[in-house]
Amino acid sequence: MFKKEGFARNLLANNDSLFIKDFYSLHIVNRNDFEYKKVLELGKDLSSDICGMAIDEKNIYACIRNDSITVIDIKKLEIKGNYQISNGSFWDLRIFNDSLVGGNVNGELIFINKNNMKNENTIVLNNQNIHNIVVDNNRIYAAGQNKTIYIVDGNNYSCINQKRNAHKKCLIV
Repeated sequence: MFKKEGFARNLLANNDSLFIKDFYSLHIVNRNDFEYKKVLELGKDLSSDICGMAIDEKNIYACIRNDSITVIDIKKLEIKGNYQISNGSFWDLRIFNDSLVGGNVNGELIFINKNNMKNENTIVLNNQNIHNIVVDNNRIYAAGQNKTIYIVDGNNYSCINQKRNAHKKCLIV
């Protein structure tokens, strides 16, 4: 199924399809029989590979390293647009109410309006990568490269707690 060997694969799913990232390619396959529907080349080489991804009922949101967030229409399996949100690559992206929340290489947690793909708010948590995000109701848990776990209140965009030296590598849920 994949041309290259590597560990860059993550997947998302909806009722019909699996969306599998493989470096800069997004493989879209039927969920039941793994038949290919489409392959989208979202980058051009390993400097523009797919990082974080999120999915809702209409779109897939794929973060492209050193570039933008690509929005893909799930029904048409076509790219709707590319949006430059931050000057740093996003490592993780999650759906948060009617927004996206992404952690980037600059240690920022960025809230993005899904309708217009514009930055709603930015919280600077530290100056190192925010690798993993978990959304639980109105709280966002974020794991930073500096081994700190953050709890952010999504209603007022504020960090309400943090614990240093809390993890070795990433937040697992």
